[in-house]
Amino acid sequence: MFWEKILKRIELHKEVKSIRQEVREEIGNIAPGSKDELRLKYAEMYNSLPVNDRVILYESYAGRGLVCNPYGIFKRFTKRNDFEQYTHVWVLEDLDKQKDIVDRYSEYKNVVFVQRDTVEYCKYLVQAKFLITNLSFPNYYTKKEGQIYINTWHGIPLKTLGFDIPNGRITGLNTIRNFLAVDVFLSPNRFMTDIFRNTFRLEGLFEGHIMESGTARNDNLFYGDREEVLEKLKAEGVKIDPSKKIIMYAPTWKGEKYSDPDTSTDMYFELINKVEESVDTNEYQILVKPHQIVYKNIVDKGEVLTDKFIPATIDANEILSIVDVLISDYSSIYFDYLATEKSIIFYIPDLEEYKEQRGLYFGVDKLPGPIAQSLEELGSIMSDIPAATESLKEKYLTEKKWACGNDDGSVSERVINKIIVNKDFTDMESCDHTSKKKVLIYTGLLKNEKKKAAFDDFLNKFDFDKFDLTLIVPHKEDEEFFEWIRNVDKRARVLRRTGTYAADEREKECIEIIKRHGKDDPDYQNFYSRYYPKEVYEREKVRIVGQTHFDYIIEYTKKSEFFKNVFKRFEGAKVLKVSDLNMFEK
Repeated sequence: MFWEKILKRIELHKEVKSIRQEVREEIGNIAPGSKDELRLKYAEMYNSLPVNDRVILYESYAGRGLVCNPYGIFKRFTKRNDFEQYTHVWVLEDLDKQKDIVDRYSEYKNVVFVQRDTVEYCKYLVQAKFLITNLSFPNYYTKKEGQIYINTWHGIPLKTLGFDIPNGRITGLNTIRNFLAVDVFLSPNRFMTDIFRNTFRLEGLFEGHIMESGTARNDNLFYGDREEVLEKLKAEGVKIDPSKKIIMYAPTWKGEKYSDPDTSTDMYFELINKVEESVDTNEYQILVKPHQIVYKNIVDKGEVLTDKFIPATIDANEILSIVDVLISDYSSIYFDYLATEKSIIFYIPDLEEYKEQRGLYFGVDKLPGPIAQSLEELGSIMSDIPAATESLKEKYLTEKKWACGNDDGSVSERVINKIIVNKDFTDMESCDHTSKKKVLIYTGLLKNEKKKAAFDDFLNKFDFDKFDLTLIVPHKEDEEFFEWIRNVDKRARVLRRTGTYAADEREKECIEIIKRHGKDDPDYQNFYSRYYPKEVYEREKVRIVGQTHFDYIIEYTKKSEFFKNVFKRFEGAKVLKVSDLNMFEK
């Protein structure tokens, strides 16, 4: 018996050595700059670098530029006495192509620019005390203990968001994952607060805060410097006459998928021609600002734009401060522009199609400006703007009151003082007040028809009055599975797991050892505890559901050793067996 144990121990050492060699070879073959390398480096720095209380990271639209709410906060910070007490890190998508932005701040020793999805970017994702974004961070991002994540979002929606989108359960995976890690959402008004609570299904689950602060980017409407904005536009190749009034066309993106929008430029040129035919061009000039994701895709495809197009790298609200007439559609930009009390024209030729495909929160009767559904109607409105807008002034002011009621030019100052300087979360709203017990179930792909039918039967009997149900489903491109997700009871919160865990070299070795020899293997039990990579499982728990706590957890598939270990990291949660499902039935 003694010699058998010795021989098994020798075998184990040989196997561990072999596994380590395999992992090292695998890491050696990782392509520089790939997502695999970023996950590896991110894990290495996550484990070794402390959070720096004096570092603030800003990111807008995945690095599109110094724009939107994060820019509003940063711009206000530059005017404060304590600005130099912090290192301000701005994320850009391409440092070479955005060199003019970097050069603009070259005299600031405490302003750093990093390129998104690089090792340097990962370093600051790990080190920054404050992370401020208007969208979401990459799927490998996992909030560290001590970090404060501020999500400003990017506008008041007219079009549906989150789980209200017909295909929202399929497409919104990384956004919802990010939201569960947020410490403070900045909300412009009660309407947007309710969007966070209900549309994104944070009610009863989200353990962070909502600060109904107003719109930080709208500070630029109150304190915009006309000459500075004109110079920025000219520097980006936009042809502009300072003596003429500005009409700006700023539509939202359209298409099935945010990352792949419709980028046809024909409608822009047709609209430009119609407006120029209809107005006095000695008095007016027209510029076009495509949605930032549309502009990026147009440029990436190499399409040629004229000098009437405004790049996505320039802050929209700075531009709005010098615009005299706005033409828009379903874009949230019109809510911001309400603060100016200047004319808004709505051009929505695809209203019925858009309502069916995406959905709207408001009927067109709520729009605070004249509506054109064809270029001919638009031309008629533009030929006499005062006459077309006069009868809508009362509606305009009504919409302004609820949408921009908190906007006074000091939103960013309030945010900086309350969250960054004082770290004061009192008097903010929370969403986790619920009498229901919170249940988390990992479904797996449900390929077994018998198990799938049994789970559907369970969902039909689930007591939603007593329990709050969250389903984590795999990130698998499978149309049959998508159809199942779409048909799941709307009271269940469905989260698609996106991306995968981040692990350094040693952690990868440990995971591979456990994968081949789990804790139930009696010959390897002593080694199991020694190689158990609890940090990976803890990080993955935080990566998937942020700081959320659950009362009960079940892995329905019973096949994933990895998920079993992740679920053990949920503090205070009772991990149940599949046979315990009936306790949640009516």
